[in-house]
Amino acid sequence: MPDLLLRNLNLKTFHLLEQRAKQTGHSLQSEAKLILSQSTNRNLADSLSRASKWRAKLGKRDTDSAVFLQEDRGR
Repeated sequence: MPDLLLRNLNLKTFHLLEQRAKQTGHSLQSEAKLILSQSTNRNLADSLSRASKWRAKLGKRDTDSAVFLQEDRGR
């Protein structure tokens, strides 16, 4: 099986990956493998399709914050 060496990885990225590995109970290496494997199995069409399905499930959202501010001030 091939090896992969990552040089000059951002320290913050490394620490976040390390935290994620601890939270899931994985080693740092197995967590990195899992993330790489999952991300390479996705493509844009699948991601857009999933996003569309979630938008349909959630329905239309009111994103105008002014409406929420007015409601909150009326309390």
